[in-house]
Amino acid sequence: MTAVSLGPVSLLLATLGTVLGALLRFEISRRLVARIGDAFPWATLLVNLSGGFFAGLLLALAPGAGWMAFGLLGVLGGYTTVSSFSLECLLLMQRGRRLAAIVYVALSSLGVPLLAMLGWMLGSGA
Repeated sequence: MTAVSLGPVSLLLATLGTVLGALLRFEISRRLVARIGDAFPWATLLVNLSGGFFAGLLLALAPGAGWMAFGLLGVLGGYTTVSSFSLECLLLMQRGRRLAAIVYVALSSLGVPLLAMLGWMLGSGA
């Protein structure tokens, strides 16, 4: 991956992308929780898994520094979330749902990098 210059234009693009990513995450979470409840953190898992896939795809396509600042740093930075993952894991543990917490950590820790690799492979034709 090429380093993204954080000049004024890239900073603005990353900022706009972050807002869009956060709005997408919020809406996906809101709709999924309304539909299936919050007994398991499916919304954050879905967001982080899909974010890993799209990160790999965007990296493979490497459309340029502006798109990298907007898409990878911005949209996907605002879209995916380690803080929600950590909080939901802790909440599962506090509720005595240790097995669910372990499954959540395993699915997230293995699934996100694997889907990032899949996205990269699809994008690069590898």
